[in-house]
Amino acid sequence: MKKIIFLTTAFFATIGMLHAQNNRALQINSDGTSFLLSGMEENLISNLTIEGWVKIDEATTVDNYTALVDFRNSADVDSKALIFKTLNGSVTTSYEWYNNWTYEGVDNIVPLGEWAHIAVVISGDDLVTRFYINGYLTGENSSYTGLGDELPLGYSIRVGAGLAAESFRTFLGLMDEIRIWTVPRTEDELLENMDKEIDPLSDGLLMYYRCNEEETATVLTDATGNGFDLSAVGTMDYVFVDDDLPFVVSQSADFTRGNGKSLLTFPIPANDQLHFAREFRNAQVEVYNIAGQIVKKDELNDSSLYIADIKSGIYTLIIKEGNQIYFEKFMKK
Repeated sequence: MKKIIFLTTAFFATIGMLHAQNNRALQINSDGTSFLLSGMEENLISNLTIEGWVKIDEATTVDNYTALVDFRNSADVDSKALIFKTLNGSVTTSYEWYNNWTYEGVDNIVPLGEWAHIAVVISGDDLVTRFYINGYLTGENSSYTGLGDELPLGYSIRVGAGLAAESFRTFLGLMDEIRIWTVPRTEDELLENMDKEIDPLSDGLLMYYRCNEEETATVLTDATGNGFDLSAVGTMDYVFVDDDLPFVVSQSADFTRGNGKSLLTFPIPANDQLHFAREFRNAQVEVYNIAGQIVKKDELNDSSLYIADIKSGIYTLIIKEGNQIYFEKFMKK
């Protein structure tokens, strides 16, 4: 089972993952490496969810695009992909189809050098593409109208690069817990299940790559038993590695190591005021955005924090009271 962890550097906490069983993730670190399955039978879909954990190398800039998952049909033109592109100097998630891309705003930014959970959900019911980072909605786009009509998912699937697999489209970094669903997952479902391994027989789960293989394995196994195992291609410069994640948060909300404590905040999402389950005295509070930049710093002598002066987005809250440190992530509406 995989647990949420919080990495702290200068008290900045960010979500990551720990594998309780064998502590492994898939690392791709050379041009041209990826995992591929061709000759898939036709899978007709009306809805699609692609999700997974990534830790993108800090020096990454995506000149064209790279992909977590890329589907193509036999004509190699109808792509369905959760991809990364650089937009205004930041790496963003996007969804591609027929050489078109959907972007959604400045909040749809993937932090570099740290674990982040990303997801794209395309609903055939309302024809809306929804983007999520760390379980929270970061943008919507209604320009995609392809689903809802039982379209073929694709003839081939590639993990770790665009299907054409040009060297400049290789994903550089770590990935884990990759899941492809034929149902539109909700925000609550993403939040509830993103921090743990799930039942491979879950309704609507078509493909599930836990990335727990041994080092230099040549097959990425589909845990569902549906037979969508992927074979390694390219330079073979990859490895299934142990994560070097320093802190673990248990269900009791205390660090297994370290002196940090989780802090209950409400409402979700918050608007002008963020409320706490306890009152603070002579405490120092810092608020960081998803890129790790501090956006607010103040003294706290209350059970709530004024946040109307920061824009909408996902933030990490750090409160230091004496020798105790509290942390929590929250969403500003």
